[in-house]
Amino acid sequence: MNKRCVVSGLMLSVAAAVAGCSSLDLGPEPSNVVSPSDRGAVSLTDPNLNAVTPLAAPEVAQGVIEYGAATMPAQGQSPQTMPAATQPATTQPAATTNPSRNLGLGNAPASQPTPTRNALGHIDVPDALDVQNAILVGLQNNVSLRVQRYNTPIQRTQEETQRAAFDPTVSGQISGGRAVTSNGSSSRHGQSNTADTVNANAAISEFLPTGTTISAAIRSNNVFYSDTNSSLDAGLSVTQALLRGAGLDVNLASLRSAELSTKITQFQLRGFAEDLVANIEETYWDLAFAERQVVIVENALEVAQEQLDSTNASIRVGRVAPTERAAAQAQVAFEREQLISAKSTLETTRLRFLELITPAGEPFWNRTITLQNAPFVPQGEMDPVDKHASVALRLRPEINETKLQIQQNDLTIVQTRNGLLPQLDFFVNLDKTAFSSSFGSAVSNLNGPDYSAIAGIKGSYDLGNRAENAAYHSSILTREQTLESLRNLEQTVEIDVRTAYIQVVNLRQQIDATRATREADEISLQVETAKFKAGRSTSLLVAQTQQKLLDDQKNEVLAVTSHLKALVELYRLEGSLLYRRGIDAPGGKPVEGPAWH
Repeated sequence: MNKRCVVSGLMLSVAAAVAGCSSLDLGPEPSNVVSPSDRGAVSLTDPNLNAVTPLAAPEVAQGVIEYGAATMPAQGQSPQTMPAATQPATTQPAATTNPSRNLGLGNAPASQPTPTRNALGHIDVPDALDVQNAILVGLQNNVSLRVQRYNTPIQRTQEETQRAAFDPTVSGQISGGRAVTSNGSSSRHGQSNTADTVNANAAISEFLPTGTTISAAIRSNNVFYSDTNSSLDAGLSVTQALLRGAGLDVNLASLRSAELSTKITQFQLRGFAEDLVANIEETYWDLAFAERQVVIVENALEVAQEQLDSTNASIRVGRVAPTERAAAQAQVAFEREQLISAKSTLETTRLRFLELITPAGEPFWNRTITLQNAPFVPQGEMDPVDKHASVALRLRPEINETKLQIQQNDLTIVQTRNGLLPQLDFFVNLDKTAFSSSFGSAVSNLNGPDYSAIAGIKGSYDLGNRAENAAYHSSILTREQTLESLRNLEQTVEIDVRTAYIQVVNLRQQIDATRATREADEISLQVETAKFKAGRSTSLLVAQTQQKLLDDQKNEVLAVTSHLKALVELYRLEGSLLYRRGIDAPGGKPVEGPAWH
């Protein structure tokens, strides 16, 4: 389960992933590892974290999984994926007439073999899945995520477009011909002069990020069969912007902005992946709840049928009146109705889950999936909500995207502010020309004393400068608007995290409350059944007690699965879900300072 490999691709990977590579470039982000390396990484959480994937802590072996800290890994370190607990699968009790049997409330997930890839790069969906492998299969097979992965390499082409502004440009030309001129236009037998010429020129120029333009050229003019001398000319020109267009900041602004746009797509991909992982995991627990709901109703139907049989037997011996049969029959009919509804919910949830993890084009309508993880109850204490909010303000993809947009606004301000300056350039032109009767002699004469050197300053300024002023003020206002958006987003994120935290704590308390209610009603049902057999109760009271216990069982399982889903939602809202599930993806490093190279 600890296979590792390096990929040059946009594939999001899970710690338990099989080895595999993708052909799409991720670039400089440290996101090319299927599972984190063995170097001394610090866990995102404390040693006892994980509500879904258990950690190798002593408590796990005893069937207890604790909550963990919301602390972040140290700067520059990878998230540490903890090994799965070596714990036997949760076993179910044998079937009995107790209406609370087979609820499938385990303490920890069971282990599951790693899925394998097919020839198309998809992961074959096995017939049995645990939570971690369900995430792995979904990340590799989900079509929407595959489409999203292309955005980063597409945007990276814009970086190359902007970098091309600093590439050297080479040009050249060669031509030849013959010119014939007569000595006298009115003389039929006048003599004529013939001259064959070959001309060539070559030039190279380059614009540097400092605002400097350097160009060099060489020109040759060769004349044959004539008294005209051949010439060879070499020139060098250097132009340096002094005001507008001067300096690294303004000339690299477009390239840096393109790099920021690439990083924005990486955070967008991360946010999309977090949403997908949360959706897969929450749907997994929905399916687990739907399965257990069917078991609960089947158990209740069996007990109701037993109660009806017992009532009929009591009627036959004259212990109870025949009127007691109606209540027992109504309870059996009601449980059958509930079972039909529960199976319908199970099938709907099964299709929704398979849709998330099955590659496009593969039929999955008639497939069944065996879930290897039963819903379980995490133990321990939650970290203070302030820690979770602090993590969210650093990790949430939307916040990091907005920070990058502010940096793009800063680059736009640099460009537009520089555009307010006059155009003022300093230039130097050096030229060397040699003349001779042949090309070879002209080359030798380049060492002669003849040359020309010109230096000067040229400039221009648009009176009023209206367009440039408007662009500058627009960039200032846009930055202020983005800053306000960031403040509003931070407040929204804090509210989201704190609300989700309250929900997690509330559902954890609901688990204990629903369990206590269910245990009390189990005793009530036993008492009421015993009273009915003794002729001191009625079928109606027994049916009412059975129905209340059925609702208690559903509420208990619902509280457990809802609590697991609430933890997933909390981790998604704080931006740590991928870290906590051992998934390495682009955008994992929070924006702290300039994000360009």
